[in-house]
Amino acid sequence: ETLEIEGESGMQSMAPLSNLKSLRRLDVRRCSIRCHGLQDLACLQSLTVKECGNFFLRPIEAAHTIITDVSHISMTELTNLKSLRRLDVRRCSFTCHGLQDLSCLQYLTVYNCGNFFPWHTEAAHTIKLFPASLETLEIEGESGMQSMAPLSNLKSLRRLDVRRCSIRCHGLQDLACLQSLTVKECGNFFLQPIEAAHTIINPLPSSLEELEIDGESTMESMALLSNLTCLTDLVLVNSENLTVDGFNPPITVNLNSLKMYNRGNCLSRSISADLFSELVVARTNLLSPADNCQLRELTVDCISAVLVAPICSLLAATLHTLEFWYDHRAESFTEEEERALQLLTSLRFINFMDCPNLLCLPQGLHSLPSLKTLFVQDCPKIQSLHKGDFPTSLECLLVQGCSPGLQEQAKQLKGTKPDFNVILELE
Repeated sequence: ETLEIEGESGMQSMAPLSNLKSLRRLDVRRCSIRCHGLQDLACLQSLTVKECGNFFLRPIEAAHTIITDVSHISMTELTNLKSLRRLDVRRCSFTCHGLQDLSCLQYLTVYNCGNFFPWHTEAAHTIKLFPASLETLEIEGESGMQSMAPLSNLKSLRRLDVRRCSIRCHGLQDLACLQSLTVKECGNFFLQPIEAAHTIINPLPSSLEELEIDGESTMESMALLSNLTCLTDLVLVNSENLTVDGFNPPITVNLNSLKMYNRGNCLSRSISADLFSELVVARTNLLSPADNCQLRELTVDCISAVLVAPICSLLAATLHTLEFWYDHRAESFTEEEERALQLLTSLRFINFMDCPNLLCLPQGLHSLPSLKTLFVQDCPKIQSLHKGDFPTSLECLLVQGCSPGLQEQAKQLKGTKPDFNVILELE
């Protein structure tokens, strides 16, 4: 059922495999083999070809094909793959001509192919690059496609992931069924064409439920997200120029998970405090009592932005995971912050990660009745850790990248009770 061949020069074609009527998965790498005879493997479901040079793919019935480090092939040679549902193309020099003929294709990954989509923006409006059946599209390291216009015919597209591409968001608002969007390190993704800059206020489709944006300096205002009232998961990372201008509170009504932090060169600023201040005002003056906060998971880079009474009161009923990452400003906890923390009675998991100036943990951790897991990672100035500071509900403690003294104290807590697990390093 499964055959893997690597570094083999003896077998020149697939003919010797013709009797393998049950073969479902074939993986060939760094071989001189060619595809002649492959079409006879009628049950083949998964095919991987890597660094095989002259491997010319012929008609087969594979449902999942991976093509890596191949130059002597064109997309037109795949057009007879009538049942192909998933295609991964990685580090290949050919283009997407013929891709639109794969009428059953649902999942497409294009990784580091350079000019897989070799069309200028002007021509993209009249060319259909993709089959209308596509549901998931992942593109990384692609410079050819400049806008989202070539996706306009993808009425079934539900998930889009673009990373390290020169692509911009223009045309994305037309994807009415899109539910999940990830954008990482695309630089100018939110830069609009001059003719559209004043007419397209909301560049993203209102159907989005999951949105992750990482490293986009052209995202300057929360107004860009103002129509996304269906969001359940929102991740905003290293949006160094982002402000709360135009923030629309209803986009938070359905949120289950919010991650908003800066790291690396963007550590100097955080909009968490501004955003939560706006949210408190909105909850008081704008949103109806029926719009209860549903947030269950929260990750931010500013401890003081969250540990205030109005915010913790808002989150008390539902929040079970709270993570403070990359807060290089916090040193200790004020009395107000300690009191606010006590309001989070549903909290089950709390994590302090890369808070290099934090001198201590909150004294009130022992009063959190639902807390089961505590992580302390890369907080070198925290020196003290005592089991008496923890609630009886605590089941797991992880200490990693901290001072030797803290590591030793954590080690001594091992075995103090049967259901208490201490982890000193992540496996």
